[in-house]
Amino acid sequence: LLRRKLAKEAADKELEEFVHLLKSAKALPLGSKPPKNSWLMEEKVKQKIESLQAYAVDVCNDEQRRMAGNILKAMGFARTSSAALKLLINVGYFPVHVNLDLFRYDVQTTYTEKVLSVAEELLVDCPDSDKHVRKDLSNLRVYAIDVDEADELDDALSATRLPDGRIKVWIHVADPTCFLQPRSILDREAMHRGTSIFLPTATFPMFPERLAMNAMSLQQGTDCRSVSVSVILHPDGSIAEYSIENSVIKPTYMLTYEGATELLYMNLEEEKDLRILQEAASIRAQWRRSQ
Repeated sequence: LLRRKLAKEAADKELEEFVHLLKSAKALPLGSKPPKNSWLMEEKVKQKIESLQAYAVDVCNDEQRRMAGNILKAMGFARTSSAALKLLINVGYFPVHVNLDLFRYDVQTTYTEKVLSVAEELLVDCPDSDKHVRKDLSNLRVYAIDVDEADELDDALSATRLPDGRIKVWIHVADPTCFLQPRSILDREAMHRGTSIFLPTATFPMFPERLAMNAMSLQQGTDCRSVSVSVILHPDGSIAEYSIENSVIKPTYMLTYEGATELLYMNLEEEKDLRILQEAASIRAQWRRSQ
């Protein structure tokens, strides 16, 4: 009986100290809240804050539910998931516009130091095992067109008119696989994550950001490793022939859709390839509608 009493007193004291931490953080102005990792340094504090998090996203076990309920009661909050969420935002543990699905589905938003280190090494030196088979297409005018908010550009287009009048279009796609060795640490990381995640408030790339947004993306005026699909169109828009090959391209423009439209309206002689692309899109659309 005495042992249980002492254990309860110790638990009550821990709760009181944690509630004091919460109240202190809650009282601070928004820009002065303690960083998230400060709540995770001490095991007892970490256990309690993670119980609140699990309660807020409704993925808690019985012990976490009990602990979170006691914390909310001590703070004067209702024992609800929305109250737990509000409290975590108030103390700065969650950002104001937190996406709870990241926690519900255990989405990884950070990388280990080892993964980051390997990514940085690749930015400095990454031999290209496909170099001997890459076709040099750096002479083409290459247009990467996307929305203004795009974080990474991974595809682009080129076009030219052949001597017989037909149009040849190239679809270039960035080649991130040339940076990966099968079963390497980055390969395993990508397999674990499965995809990049794009949200209204943030992007979580499958690879570390500096690698994903730079070397693995297309960069204007820079030789970029890519996979290029070339397609020759018949005058009616049907496909006459195509090929797929590893390539090196040098993107000429990084355009928004509005910027590409403006270039077309300007009708510049040096941008005839862009007009050929527009023509190819038009005859291809007509062919598809006729099928």
